[in-house]
Amino acid sequence: MNRRSITPTLFAALVALAATAVLRPARAGDAPAPPAAASDVATIAAGLEAPEPATRAKAAETLGTRYPEAAVAVPVLLDATRDEDATVRAAAVRALRLLGRRGQEDAAKAWTTMSAAGLAFHDEVFRFLGSLGAAVTRTDLAVAFATASTASADTMRAALLGLPLLRLRAPYGEFAMDTGLGDGLGLLAVARPWMASGDAATARTAAAVVTIIGRSAVTGVEATDDGTASAGTLRPLLAAPSPVVRFAGFMLIGVGAPHDADTRAAVLDAAARMPESEAEQVTLEPEAAPFRVTRNHALFAARSLGVAARALVLASHPMPEHLDGVQVRYLLDVGARDEVASAWARELAARSSPRSERPIDPSVVFAIGRDATFAAAAAPALPRLFAAAARNSAASRELLLPAEPEAGSGSGPSGDAAAERGDASATASPCIALAWLAHHLPTALLADDERVLAQRVMRRALSPRARPADQRVAAAVVIDLQRPGLVPPATLEAALASPAPRDDAVLATLLLRAIATVGDAPASIIAIATPYAIHPPEPAWEPDAAERAEHAAGWPFVREALEVRAMGSRVEAPVLRRLAAIDALGAVVGDKAKAKEVLAPLTKDADARVRYRAAKALRRLGA
Repeated sequence: MNRRSITPTLFAALVALAATAVLRPARAGDAPAPPAAASDVATIAAGLEAPEPATRAKAAETLGTRYPEAAVAVPVLLDATRDEDATVRAAAVRALRLLGRRGQEDAAKAWTTMSAAGLAFHDEVFRFLGSLGAAVTRTDLAVAFATASTASADTMRAALLGLPLLRLRAPYGEFAMDTGLGDGLGLLAVARPWMASGDAATARTAAAVVTIIGRSAVTGVEATDDGTASAGTLRPLLAAPSPVVRFAGFMLIGVGAPHDADTRAAVLDAAARMPESEAEQVTLEPEAAPFRVTRNHALFAARSLGVAARALVLASHPMPEHLDGVQVRYLLDVGARDEVASAWARELAARSSPRSERPIDPSVVFAIGRDATFAAAAAPALPRLFAAAARNSAASRELLLPAEPEAGSGSGPSGDAAAERGDASATASPCIALAWLAHHLPTALLADDERVLAQRVMRRALSPRARPADQRVAAAVVIDLQRPGLVPPATLEAALASPAPRDDAVLATLLLRAIATVGDAPASIIAIATPYAIHPPEPAWEPDAAERAEHAAGWPFVREALEVRAMGSRVEAPVLRRLAAIDALGAVVGDKAKAKEVLAPLTKDADARVRYRAAKALRRLGA
């Protein structure tokens, strides 16, 4: 089953609706008067901007006790999980988990009492999303969400409850998105406006959804009895009569770790009692079978249990012949280290062979290389892996050339390397993942020429001439490694000043965050970062009636909307770029006085995230 199983007319109509409903915030006139507690929450959240770590930690801790009003503070709490002080980071994580637990309680009650119309809506939506299989993205979920925005308030609330049922982002998927942007703010951008709904029940549902999404950004597979375990009211959903409700239970548990012992036992018991057969292929035709829960849905929840689910996962998913990054992380999450080690050894041997016809999968490298033991196992094969990448990838050959290109020479790559660079959606060069792996290795395990090679790959991947796909992943590597001085700030500045980031908010965000990570930014960065930092993003595009009709009649807009970042992130990417620009200003060393002059007014901005980032940047500058 694939996307073609959905009729073009139906799907185009859904996407046209999504462009209107998902990107359009709730109207200011629809918002109810703020409750008294809202001003209290704003006062408490302001403590996150304080210079003293103890004050920031106390603010985060208090916000965790103010559900549902503190749902509005979820985005800034996510920022606080990257605070420079460890006690603040811990308090923010705990607050997000506590708020999310309360959100889970509300969601469990809502799923248990959902009307027949709401369940019927989700039965159709889940069959639609299930028909897309592994190709499903958060855009597809946003499309389904949009179809309900023109229906009754009851169906609208049911649709909101569906938002957190998929993972916050594709698990261990696109490295640049996961590492560089993080926190699934695209989904938050879809859900947050509905907290201002004039319907109190809809506003409360939206608060539950936002807090669940916030919690899913700080999940952990460890067992816990510290009060932050997932809500016990999720467990009865696993035995509900409705398959839609059972599915919701498994998904909410899957994105809602950590769990207590009772929830772990309930998931394992439910999974063990399910048949091992795969899901049947489904369509949206009238005679299609109802949605049903499968063992794979139960396994999604089981993976959030960690080592407790090892035997179940291995029995259900034997080791494949060829690894991919998602499989590696799932297996490591459940403690299957011996199985991963054996498969990794086979993969290294196959991909480093002179006869190999394809380079190693970057997603596997990124998933496995964080483990010191597995990274060390790759050290002897690294030169051959680089050679295989050059042999099988034109883009990698360009990054691995021994001589540096002359600036302004006008010479460029020929053949398919140039063609690859023209495609911004192309897969990043495998040698960037290998360069990342090399930087993870201890000095004793890496020859000097290999380290020089890895540094050259990073510099070239971040040059203005590089493909945007390579620039994104290389910038995310810089952010992930957290090593000041990894690449010269001038290299990042040149990439940021090139034409591509002006039209690509995601790329600009990654480059600005990389600048903040390497530090010692020159004063010239101020001129580039300031416009992004001081100007709020333009309102999201909203088509008029004629545009909607045109889009519904043809496929070009449908193809555009099927991109992962076409819905929520179209709203949120410019906001993330603004925050990253503030971070970059905090890394300036050449003219700190000018950087402080730009940042000072931002501490009074209307957006709590902007205020938090500006205060943090000023602390970094020594203000």
